[in-house]
Amino acid sequence: MARIPDLKRIQKEDFDKDVQDTIDKLAFPINSFMEQTKAAFDHSIDFTNLNQQLITLETSVDINGKPIIETKYRSTLKTRVAGHACINAINLVSSNIYVTGAPFISFIQNENIVTVLSVTGLQPGQKYRLVLLSIGQ
Repeated sequence: MARIPDLKRIQKEDFDKDVQDTIDKLAFPINSFMEQTKAAFDHSIDFTNLNQQLITLETSVDINGKPIIETKYRSTLKTRVAGHACINAINLVSSNIYVTGAPFISFIQNENIVTVLSVTGLQPGQKYRLVLLSIGQ
């Protein structure tokens, strides 16, 4: 993991007397920004700081993986959706019928509405609750 560099605060005394007033005016906002940025990267980056969103969908697919019921959601990402990682799939019909592989979602996006076109890995005719990590570009 990359090491966060040590900060060297800007001090007006490190500069010639004729520019110390200007340096003094600039030092506070620049020093504050450097300290806040270092603090953010020092174990403070969390899920909400990243361009991602947890989505819970309920869907059922046919034999080709095409949803039988319309499956869509509203994205709140800052950018377009790059893709999804399915982190949980629960069969809502039969607790002893499982997915056949890691669900892979094919989708289209129109503005902030994401429509699921296909989900591989699900048993046809079963209803699933999928928890997806939606990742922005």
